[in-house]
Amino acid sequence: MKKDNFIRRTFASKSFRYGTSSFIIIAVVLIMFVIINTTIPRLRIQWDLTPEGLYTLSNTSKDILGSIDDEIEIIGLLDDTKVSSASAFYNVIKLLEDYENYKNISVRYIDPDTNVGFMAELDPTGAMGLNLQNFVVRNTRTQNMKVVKYYDMFSTYVHGDTSFEITNTGSKIENAFTSAISYVSRESFTTVYFILGHNEYSYFDGYIKARDIMELNGYTVKSFDLRKELAVPEDADILLMINPTIDYLDDEIKALETFMKNGGSLLVNIGSSGTAEEFKNIQKFLDFYNVQYNYDRIKEYDSNAYAASNQYHIFPKVLGAKSTLNTYRNITYLLTPNSRSIRLLNKSKSFLEVEPILRTTAMAKQEATISHYDSDSGMSYVGAEVINLATQARLVVLGSSDFIKDSFLMNNKAYEADANRFFIGIVNWLEGDYNQTTIEEKSYFINIISITASQVATVSTLLYILPGLILLVGGIVYLKRRHL
Repeated sequence: MKKDNFIRRTFASKSFRYGTSSFIIIAVVLIMFVIINTTIPRLRIQWDLTPEGLYTLSNTSKDILGSIDDEIEIIGLLDDTKVSSASAFYNVIKLLEDYENYKNISVRYIDPDTNVGFMAELDPTGAMGLNLQNFVVRNTRTQNMKVVKYYDMFSTYVHGDTSFEITNTGSKIENAFTSAISYVSRESFTTVYFILGHNEYSYFDGYIKARDIMELNGYTVKSFDLRKELAVPEDADILLMINPTIDYLDDEIKALETFMKNGGSLLVNIGSSGTAEEFKNIQKFLDFYNVQYNYDRIKEYDSNAYAASNQYHIFPKVLGAKSTLNTYRNITYLLTPNSRSIRLLNKSKSFLEVEPILRTTAMAKQEATISHYDSDSGMSYVGAEVINLATQARLVVLGSSDFIKDSFLMNNKAYEADANRFFIGIVNWLEGDYNQTTIEEKSYFINIISITASQVATVSTLLYILPGLILLVGGIVYLKRRHL
């Protein structure tokens, strides 16, 4: 009888009921865990959980690929069966599977080691400089081809120590292949020339990143020495004058004037570099287009309009003009260091359309960089666009040449995406093409948060002052209630 009561009490006890419930819940969870882990892999379901979608095509790529009418072939010069999951090319192969889902796009791999002579057949003249592990994107109708190489697909960092080890910091795979497909599908090609001869930045010195962005968007990028040749190349569509430190000669200005009279497009970008050069001939050229540079350096006093560490690293407002039509709403912080201001001249010229594209706040100051010029304060412009309605020539004038300089972007990665958007948007407008698009590089590392000077105070309050107040109030409450 006592034994029977003991059994009854055991089954009726709270500890048994709760213990049994816990056991049942644990058993159910374990069974579900086993079922899920044995079933899901068989379904071959995959999700790209990376913040930037490293392994997924963006909507931009999907739109471009869906509009392609020609048959496009992607040829990988490697043996894809020998690529391990640890290799960088594994991600390339996986992403190309998404490209192959489009009916007009095919992907195949050919190992040059076992198919001797294939590269010579593909590139008889050797002009493309093909190597093992390159990819060739080919339009089978027009036979237009573009090579995609390792450094087109990955952003890299070379360690500064004696090892010179190379680390991949980001993926440009989607950018490279979508741009290459767009490139070989075009009926005509735009050539951009960097002007040399005046200590400018060029596509192999300072503007390598800018060159890559243009080439990935289908532009042919070259350079020429205007001081030596005194003429603009016949195939030039767009000229880039990036931060000269000496003035142009009269004959050079005449060559630029002829180019613009024939409907050419020009970007003039001269930052506040500290040079004492006054650029009288360049200013004379710009005067025709109702634009002039000031000899100053902009310093911002609005804490929302400059980077936390430097009042000369300013965030000008991007205005909604024609040249920024497709970009200004997508730019959060365009950081323009060492900027000089620009004047829009009030000269009546009905054949010109002149619009500002960048401006400072009303709290900015323009500090003179040459002694016989005066400093000023108040709102100023940092960029402008001009259209000559008579010739259809297009001109963009910017006051910061360092915003997309390689060394600056390397040290300010948080602002690189906006700089890229702004720059390629300007080049697209100079070409006259509003449909060009750019796909952002996808970083392998955690994104850096952009922050202004005023936001530093807010963050400091949230991180230090507010938690301190909470601890203080909690301590007071504890001391008052500890004896209750």
